[in-house]
Amino acid sequence: MMLPVANLHLKDLYDTTVEFFALRSPSFLFAGPSAAPTHESENCRALTPVPDPIARLTRECSSLRERLDVAESRQQHSTCTCQFSQQSPLQPLMRRQLDLTKNELSTSKIEVLRLEERCRMLERLLRETKDMLKARDTEIEKLKREREQQRTLDHRHRSDASLRYQFRSQSQRDKEESLSPPNSISPRPDSTLLAIYGHNHSLSSFRNGHRRDGSGTSSIISIASSEEERAQARAFELFLTRTDAWSGAQILQAVHDINSEILQFAASATETCSFERDAHTLAAKNSQAIQDTAARLGPQITRILSTRDHSQDPILVQLALQGCVVACIARALSSFCIGWPSKADSVILQVYAYMYATEPQPTSSRWRSLTHKHIHKLYPTLEDYGNNDLVETILRWIADVLTVAGCTPSLSTSHSSPSSSPHISQSLPHSNSLSQLQLNQPSFTKEALRARFGDQVRRIAKSVTKLAQVTREEVMSTNFDLVAVGYTDTFDSHLMQDSFADYSTSRGSVLLTSEFGVRCTTKKGGVAGMSVVADGKTDDGIERRLLLRPRIVLESVLDVLDPK
Repeated sequence: MMLPVANLHLKDLYDTTVEFFALRSPSFLFAGPSAAPTHESENCRALTPVPDPIARLTRECSSLRERLDVAESRQQHSTCTCQFSQQSPLQPLMRRQLDLTKNELSTSKIEVLRLEERCRMLERLLRETKDMLKARDTEIEKLKREREQQRTLDHRHRSDASLRYQFRSQSQRDKEESLSPPNSISPRPDSTLLAIYGHNHSLSSFRNGHRRDGSGTSSIISIASSEEERAQARAFELFLTRTDAWSGAQILQAVHDINSEILQFAASATETCSFERDAHTLAAKNSQAIQDTAARLGPQITRILSTRDHSQDPILVQLALQGCVVACIARALSSFCIGWPSKADSVILQVYAYMYATEPQPTSSRWRSLTHKHIHKLYPTLEDYGNNDLVETILRWIADVLTVAGCTPSLSTSHSSPSSSPHISQSLPHSNSLSQLQLNQPSFTKEALRARFGDQVRRIAKSVTKLAQVTREEVMSTNFDLVAVGYTDTFDSHLMQDSFADYSTSRGSVLLTSEFGVRCTTKKGGVAGMSVVADGKTDDGIERRLLLRPRIVLESVLDVLDPK
């Protein structure tokens, strides 16, 4: 852009310059003296004095500089105005980006706080687990020492029985030798011995003649009974000296793994769901699901699921899914053999309960192990049938819980897992007909859950079946049982652990069991009674120890979710 040119008044400058050079020209200065002065020259000499041109030029230059500065300032102002007019449309976009950045920063801070709280909780659980494992190792060492002492006592009893048997055999041989003819004692008997033997034989021949056959028969019977006792002792020793395939620490680790798998499944199932605000209206259309869930988990948790709004915080739905899976597994483990018909299983359970109450621990453990093992040998497909039945039961119960909670499938549920079959994935409804599905069908069907979580539930079922097989066949020294608290039980801090005890005061009734516990029961001797004691040795000869307390959810969880 060209700068404006100021008006310099060139005409005045030109006149002034002519006068300046005319006054200072050499012709004027060096004119000869002979030249006569004329009137014109006199007039020239009579001109007015010329002002100083340098001062005038200085003033004009300063005015020009001022004009130039004003022009430059105007140009800069116009340039800034143009730039500002060009940048002004960008300010709202920058403000929106700034607001989004602030929101993301606040969300990140909240997430960091949540992760820090989770980290502290995990560290506390790790310390508790380490302390618990140390205590369990001490108890296991104590059990090993007691078993060694019992084994030593049994060995002494067997040695005493063997010595008694040898003493009886030696006495019997001495008795037979005393009744045998003298030629069997010495090939060359003395005449005195023959006379004594003949006299004694003649005196006793009449008295004991009719008893010789009976005494010989009784000796044979006693020898046979002794051999039978020794055979039984050897068979009994096989189970007394047999070591357990799994230790107590391995059993606890297996239970922790099952609890973790259940937690992961419940969290995944909850994340794939969306919940209506009027969940009670949607759940009211599924009265059968409400009745079934109330019979399985209890009326309290069913009422809470069907009446609360889970659209903002579905933590109660996740806890209900955990309790549902735990209750289903506990029902399966209450049988003697998973998948066995209920009538036959109840008979076997009654026999085992009576045997456990009246027989020593090795005897009942031996019967339990052999019976469970031979049932599976007679029915090779029983294990697969039990796994499939457990998977189907879990999926059916989970579908009812999600229906009661007013769950609707999200768009991510239309994509099945890679391992699911194609015909199941094709049978899922399109997202455009989602509203029609919410009105006419339950929010989640068993088929949709099988397509999405079938592999995960099947892993849980296999882990439970494997643990049941180990505790029933491979553990002889004691009995390990998984513990779940029913919704009718009363809260006891010695027998169970509140999952939200760190956030609120434990109060109210038990809603559900979120994680399994482990109990160890050992028969020490005598006849067991019917008393039930939390921990330690009882008067009925049964020692009960709670190795891991089950985690439960009380009604006080509502105080945490809805603080006043």
